[in-house]
Amino acid sequence: MSVQLHLFYASQTPAALILRQAQGPLWRLIGWDRATDTLSPGQWMQHDILVDRCALSPDGLHFLYFAVDEQWDRPAKGAYTVLSAVPNFDALALYPQGDVQGGGGYFVDNTHYVIQSPTGTPDLVGKAPGLKRVNSMSGAAMTPRAARGFGKRRNVTAPSPQNYTTEGGKLFAPDGRMIVDLTQMETP
Repeated sequence: MSVQLHLFYASQTPAALILRQAQGPLWRLIGWDRATDTLSPGQWMQHDILVDRCALSPDGLHFLYFAVDEQWDRPAKGAYTVLSAVPNFDALALYPQGDVQGGGGYFVDNTHYVIQSPTGTPDLVGKAPGLKRVNSMSGAAMTPRAARGFGKRRNVTAPSPQNYTTEGGKLFAPDGRMIVDLTQMETP
């Protein structure tokens, strides 16, 4: 498999996140300041990530992702949703799913997020002070755009891709210039 770049945009700042997918289930998070095209290399992880169930917070500081490691007998139950600080995979909050039927989530605003799993699913980590999981529109001020997409498995607060494009491991600006080539990176 060739390298693929998955882009997530903050809606309130020029922050963005690059989720780099390499051979097998090898991933790397890379913070990206679109105003300066500065990159902040983050952590690597070797589990499957379901990209369509990931989201970046409107301020670009937090990332929700759904991962599958198939270790079904462990506390995370083999499939889980994580809230992390950009550009790291380390869990501030971890919600075990146990299957791939649900999972993932999206941000309602900078401090409230929705996890696509049963309401009673516990956070196994508990290191996300100031951030709160919500299960309904009550308790959080939702933007009109978020309200339209509430309950759907997508990042409802992110703007359109603004014409940034990728080709394999290369990232291109709207004017066609290459910002960075992440095809060849040292792996852990």
